[in-house]
Amino acid sequence: MDVVGIIFGVISLLASYVFYVMATRDLKKEASELRHLSNLMLLGMAKQGWIRLNWDKTGEKIIGFENVINVGVGELRMQGHLAAVKITPHQEENSEPSEGE
Repeated sequence: MDVVGIIFGVISLLASYVFYVMATRDLKKEASELRHLSNLMLLGMAKQGWIRLNWDKTGEKIIGFENVINVGVGELRMQGHLAAVKITPHQEENSEPSEGE
């Protein structure tokens, strides 16, 4: 084998490893920040009474949520591990479809 090829291979390996480690650190930091923001959002929604939080056995980690929010035109049901969303439209009792519908 050519010595120059081996040297460039080792340099390439080291450079790749360094960038991999740096990218991993950045992703871990971003995931942590997003988890924190998601928890703040969920805690705010729970405080307003829009959702009920499900906690782990230790009571320290949110593992899911559920509740029903009535919104003027329908019902928004959220349930599960960070959201299965279903929107069910309501039709007013006295309203009838127009001829074009």
